[in-house]
Amino acid sequence: MLRNKPNSAFWILPLTIYGIVFGFAETIALAGNCFGWWENCWSRQDSGLYMEIAQQGHTLIHCGVENGYEEGSEKWCGNAGWAPFYPFLIFLFNKITSLPLAICGVLISHACFLAYLYVCSSLLEIKSWNISNWLTLLMCAICPGGFYFFSIFPMSLVVLLISLLFWSIQKNRWQFAGLVAFSLALSYSSALLIYFCIGVYLIFLFIKNYKGRKLKFLGIEIQKQFSGHDLFRKVFFRLFAPGILGIFTLYVYDYLVTGHWDAMFKVQSKYGHLLYSPFKHLGGHFKLLVEHQNTILAWIDFHNIFFFFAIPVLIVGILNSKGPIIPLIVIFVIVMWYIPFSIGINVSLYRGISLLAPCMIFLHPLRPVKKMSILLVFGVFYYFLGVLFILSILK
Repeated sequence: MLRNKPNSAFWILPLTIYGIVFGFAETIALAGNCFGWWENCWSRQDSGLYMEIAQQGHTLIHCGVENGYEEGSEKWCGNAGWAPFYPFLIFLFNKITSLPLAICGVLISHACFLAYLYVCSSLLEIKSWNISNWLTLLMCAICPGGFYFFSIFPMSLVVLLISLLFWSIQKNRWQFAGLVAFSLALSYSSALLIYFCIGVYLIFLFIKNYKGRKLKFLGIEIQKQFSGHDLFRKVFFRLFAPGILGIFTLYVYDYLVTGHWDAMFKVQSKYGHLLYSPFKHLGGHFKLLVEHQNTILAWIDFHNIFFFFAIPVLIVGILNSKGPIIPLIVIFVIVMWYIPFSIGINVSLYRGISLLAPCMIFLHPLRPVKKMSILLVFGVFYYFLGVLFILSILK
């Protein structure tokens, strides 16, 4: 008689969704011929780097023959290209519990994923067991790339922080917003784009609040915005400024550990990522789709092409929601998909799209039949790319 208990849905529904989705993820592991448990199936590719950082800290060295580069290469190698917050949590949990590092990493990912679902439940103000609540939470949990939420990657940590950032604005609860914004800078390299999104959002608020016909004195008008518009002031001081401080802290940390303030960027730069027109890379993805046809790799190319066109449709759906945060959500969806899409044909878009998971909350006003359609699409990509992850094919 759970229906008669106040707020039981809020507490039990996220836990139920967690169990269902983890069961789905374990089915994917079996489909990928992984019959182990926990770290056996969910430690792949960069997972080893996060555990290495937790064990020995960050390193930065010149790439050599042992790294697959020619002797005297000017490129940089080491694990300094990966952010410190998640491996620090692994290190801390390992010291407290003495559990193996891999187990610590998986448990932290699970805990962050479950906490993320509870933040989603709060944003949705779940008070009943209706089908609409089930479907929205499932979309938040089975977003493409969401299988990373169970793996030794910081993805569940990052979506938890992003959802808390959205929560602080939507609920006008700013107590921990600064700490969340600060922590994002230390969590994942792509998460730095969120500060660009917040900056664009501040410009949007400035234009929306400005009542004059012609801007004469920018400094005076900015002062008026700070003094007369509560949301503009809070977004700047509770989100944008702490985020910039977080980036500065990352630079200081890298300098103290490696002797180079830009250590992360030195390592990442060897991948040759530059900003191009997204349409340029769209053609490249079509070419790869043709090359990989009739192979399982075609799912990667199909995923990247499909969501290039599906993201605008998702934005239209998000615009059905109301509230001051919706412009930020739209900015976030555009930036967090199309900028990674634009910087390189081999960018891990299947991983980056998982960061859009918190935005699925704002599809809640859609009719259940539309949510079911979206969830079916999400589930198909979740399954096939999840199998590729288990098979260690995703890079």
